[in-house]
Amino acid sequence: MLRLAVLVVLVACAVRPTNARLSPLSQLVPSAGLDIQGYVPCYPGSSGSLATTHPSPLIVTVDTGDLHQTIRNFGASDAWSIQFVGGWPLEKSEAIADLLFESGLDENRAPRGIALSTWRFNIGAGSSRQSNIGDVWRRADTFYNEDFSDYDWTRLPGQRWFLQAAKARGVTHMTAFVNSPPINMTKNGNAFAGINSGSTNLADDRVDDFARYLADILAHFRSVEGIDFAVISPVNEPQWDWERSSNQEGNRYNTSDIKRVVEALAAQDLGTTRIETPESGEIDYLYGDTLDDYIDAFFDPASPDYIGAQLGNAVAGHSYWSDTPQSGLIPSRRLLRNKLDQYPGLEYAMTEYSILGSYGPGRDLGIDPALHIARTAHFDLTVAEAASWQWWLGVSPYEYKDGLVYIDYRKLNGNYYESKMLWALGNFSRFIRPGMIRAATSRSDGSLPSEDATDLMVSAYVDAPHNIVVTVFVNWSQASRIVELDFQGMQIDSLIPYVTSASDDLTPYASLTPSDPIGIPARSIVTLVAYHSVLSLPPRDVSVSVPAALRVARAGVIPLAIFGEPGFDVAEIDLATLVLGPGGARPTHRAGGHFSDLNGDGIVDLVSHFSVREVGFDAGADSVCVSGNTLDGGAFEGCEAIRSLPRVADRTGRMQRGQ
Repeated sequence: MLRLAVLVVLVACAVRPTNARLSPLSQLVPSAGLDIQGYVPCYPGSSGSLATTHPSPLIVTVDTGDLHQTIRNFGASDAWSIQFVGGWPLEKSEAIADLLFESGLDENRAPRGIALSTWRFNIGAGSSRQSNIGDVWRRADTFYNEDFSDYDWTRLPGQRWFLQAAKARGVTHMTAFVNSPPINMTKNGNAFAGINSGSTNLADDRVDDFARYLADILAHFRSVEGIDFAVISPVNEPQWDWERSSNQEGNRYNTSDIKRVVEALAAQDLGTTRIETPESGEIDYLYGDTLDDYIDAFFDPASPDYIGAQLGNAVAGHSYWSDTPQSGLIPSRRLLRNKLDQYPGLEYAMTEYSILGSYGPGRDLGIDPALHIARTAHFDLTVAEAASWQWWLGVSPYEYKDGLVYIDYRKLNGNYYESKMLWALGNFSRFIRPGMIRAATSRSDGSLPSEDATDLMVSAYVDAPHNIVVTVFVNWSQASRIVELDFQGMQIDSLIPYVTSASDDLTPYASLTPSDPIGIPARSIVTLVAYHSVLSLPPRDVSVSVPAALRVARAGVIPLAIFGEPGFDVAEIDLATLVLGPGGARPTHRAGGHFSDLNGDGIVDLVSHFSVREVGFDAGADSVCVSGNTLDGGAFEGCEAIRSLPRVADRTGRMQRGQ
């Protein structure tokens, strides 16, 4: 529904000349969409329309009765640059935080950010106090003081600032993750393994200390900093050897090592924080084949390394190295899904991904890498049925396709740059909110997923309490695709499109109806937020003004002025729906009104007139209300206090016209 930024003036008097200026009392922001508690605000834009005509569009059916996984969150991590960016000039740190976490709208009603719903906080190992990791940005601090004799909670200030920035912008789900135990607990005293580290670099006699260390950090943040981490992830990509010392922090573990760590951590008081593991570096290692089989190892009660009771109902992995049709984009996720289905209720969390391999090098802020990650996310969600999807670097200083926001390689200050990868993730993260459930989709052409991967992909998500369905299209092809949506099991009457393409950054387009053939632009990601306006939205309040006193039976008409302003065209009002007062007065003009610039601001306004008698004032009435709809079904209403006066009688008893 359209939220009207209108000024409504009601004057109970005879008709004034049409060039008379009516002074507004207040103004509201223009509106035309979805703005309800519990969901992000969505309003159509003025960039154009995706509505088109086609004799035989592709019919995409969304079956809201055929439901799959519940979506928990979309997110990214604070490695590695947030330790510095969190200390940049405040206006830049705030602006970057807005891009990542903000769910509100700018002055043009476009999204200010991508509204991530989780944030990953890196608990470093203390490598920042050493020089054996070549890139200083990939070194990370720990919460121990300088000699590791006690905690120092003033450390990691930049990362802690970003945690609070995320929380302030509505993020309630946080994950604390670890790449290596602190350097005072490793066998070689480094934040990476060595050739003599054995199956793990965590010292055999420090497992319990490591668990207490993590539990103490969780307790501190919970009680002192107001951050209650939802998840603690004690190991990360444990199958790699992590002996390349110049790269980053990292530690290897075999499955029995992981069991020891998880059991020790579970024995601590973690409050409501859940343990998540193993954050496998490739999804192949989760289901076996010729590699490890982490799911069977940790969730089969017959396994010697069973820790399912401590882990609950989720297993974590990364989507690296299987993100193209040639590297197993679809088959590997089918195998993972088949393995997960052997353990009913076990969820898959995709907790880290960026573009690696031959396509990874080189910073590219354009649409091609954005489509690459959108396609990966699509198949993670629709084939592997991931409940969580989390990107690697929220902010990157590198010449690599690993960031959402990019920055200059400067510790103290620099510039930041939005990428299409940021906005492409926003096509998912901003609109698919925690708790929404993926719904089955089907196509009239019967296309197979393997065919969709290089053409048009579609997925859908349901918010039943708010009567909202979010559909995400990823058009990989070089041509536009014409579709028509068929929603089964839920009444839908309005759709708001958001487009990310070479020329758009999550840009809102004009609203649509379900019967409209929709043109999905070539090489784009399009999110359609569909809803039933009658069920989803209450009428929007608008400001009205009337004289303090009105004669209840006075002859004449009341002129009603609705003022246009930037972003709101008064032509969007459905004049036939305007109703004034308890009598339900309709406009007296056959056309419903006329247009004129009443306040001299260069923007056309609307003037409509109503019969005083038809308004239906009662003696003693203390308010009058006007209501109506916009052309796309949005409702609005405005009320104003009045003092109604009866008609005046002369000395002969005859009624006279009032003053």
